[in-house]
Amino acid sequence: MVALLIFLLVISILNLILSVAVLRAVSIFFRSRPADTHYILASAKRSKYIEVLVDGLEYGETKRIVYNARPRTSEDDIFTWYNDLNKDKPTIKELLFVTDRKFVADPESKSTISERPNLYIHAKKYYGTEGVDYPMGYELGRCWVSIPKSHKYGGLEKPFSVFGLQLEAESDQDHIVFKGLEKFTYEYFCDYLKSHGGISKSALVYIHGYNTSFDDAAKRTAQMVYDLNFGGIGMFYSWPSQEKTVAYPVDSANIPWTEIHLTNFLQHFSNIEAIENLYIIAHSMGTRLVENALTARKQRGNPKQVIRELILAAPDIDERIFKEKIAPILPGVAERTTVYRSGDDVALLASHKFNGFARLGDVRNGINTYKQIDMIDATGFKTDFLGHSDYASSPELLYDINGVLAGKPISERPRLLKEEHDPVPYWRIYK
Repeated sequence: MVALLIFLLVISILNLILSVAVLRAVSIFFRSRPADTHYILASAKRSKYIEVLVDGLEYGETKRIVYNARPRTSEDDIFTWYNDLNKDKPTIKELLFVTDRKFVADPESKSTISERPNLYIHAKKYYGTEGVDYPMGYELGRCWVSIPKSHKYGGLEKPFSVFGLQLEAESDQDHIVFKGLEKFTYEYFCDYLKSHGGISKSALVYIHGYNTSFDDAAKRTAQMVYDLNFGGIGMFYSWPSQEKTVAYPVDSANIPWTEIHLTNFLQHFSNIEAIENLYIIAHSMGTRLVENALTARKQRGNPKQVIRELILAAPDIDERIFKEKIAPILPGVAERTTVYRSGDDVALLASHKFNGFARLGDVRNGINTYKQIDMIDATGFKTDFLGHSDYASSPELLYDINGVLAGKPISERPRLLKEEHDPVPYWRIYK
């Protein structure tokens, strides 16, 4: 246990050291930042009036502007209108969230708008590292994330920091920024899905891995929805990760506690007729939550809601369990399952040492293939020093994920090389 913690600490320090760019640090540290402009975070339903929250104002203060060119019919139209008129400004992405983390936002961040009692903005932190047994097992809501116009495909732009010390002010012009959130009741959540599901009636649910904060999960989801140009509703499930590289054992211990909450949510979610097509992307330790939830889904019978695509990226799952328990049921749960694996993933190597058994996402112990499951070897495409960041940060892998969500057969997607194997072939991404 001690050896693992020391190993993870050393890797974390090396990762930070390698990220230091002296010239960039000096230029950024002394560079002044333009003031942020206003962003829409709330709106009056079916109204010409659009409520605008303005950075720099005291909490809860608002301005109202009037738009008379055409009647507003939904909040979605308002966000589309705003983004269309402000093509030179950051794009606002609205996401739904599900979490069993403890809410820790300071009271001052709560909106004073009487119609929006569950709106919170400008909080230093919204959800912490502790878990909470909510009445339904989880809390629901929506949040807003801004994507800068300078965003690069697959990037997760954030302030420059060294050893956890932030040397750059967060700016909407340069970074992906979490703007605020609003809590929902389950009834309002269902109504939201009915009014926003659209023609596609589709939702993309992202489940993060270990060492991830609530805000970071939101930013990653927004980046994926934006880069993938997903036409349905973007969502994420955030469980109580400790947000530290060395806290792998604690995060791992939280999985059994939180898996029942995700299972309950997916069961509840499957009964919402507004969403017929579900796309799930799980990363790292988050794939363990999915395996148990899908097992329960199979036992309860398949709902009308269909899991079109299930993507497991760098899965931190015991491969023995996957082979004996999970792989046999996946074809009956999801229309297609895609697993991205790598031989460069240091974090999964550490997980192997800690848990004592090979991980599904690590190919260093050999390649195993499974019928009706697409196995993709992504060795050589490092997403960070550990090779373990979300695969959505690699342009090449993100491009392939785009093909998966579009329903393209694996044989028709570019940059994939077929490798013969028993019992079925696997595929390798090449540059």
